[in-house]
Amino acid sequence: MDGRSALVVGSIAILIVSVVLAFLGVSQAIVSAIISAVGTGTGLILKILERDPRQALTSSIPKNSHKFVINEAPTIGGKRREDFGVDMEEGETIGIFVKATEGRFSAGLFSETDFQLLNRSGKYGEEWYYAKRWSVTKRFRAKRKGTWYLVLWNEESYPLQVSVKVK
Repeated sequence: MDGRSALVVGSIAILIVSVVLAFLGVSQAIVSAIISAVGTGTGLILKILERDPRQALTSSIPKNSHKFVINEAPTIGGKRREDFGVDMEEGETIGIFVKATEGRFSAGLFSETDFQLLNRSGKYGEEWYYAKRWSVTKRFRAKRKGTWYLVLWNEESYPLQVSVKVK
């Protein structure tokens, strides 16, 4: 049994225990707290299990390096988004350069917490956000150690090729 399967089995077992507790008359608030904790914990552990091993390489790049952490030119489908994760140390600075070949995109930089909120509920805050741009050039200094996410939204109804460089 791999880690993902064990996590699913464990989560289901804890949820079954929650249902039994509710049946036995335990407070609904306690049962709800258990269910919420299981959901949140499962999501975080799944994220760790699914982490791309290439992301670990980004943290080994020395500060002030002139090498690109991200150097891609993805084609983003119409009205879709593309996400890029960058592991950073507290105080580390990166340069972000994004340019569309044609059409407009929106770009935002998110902390890990805000990125998870974006994925779960669509309600979020961001470090910065630019709407409907042809290009974005921005420097960013990490307030804390962690993964920061550059999120690009294609604002057009057709596929859009975007050059993304982060160093």
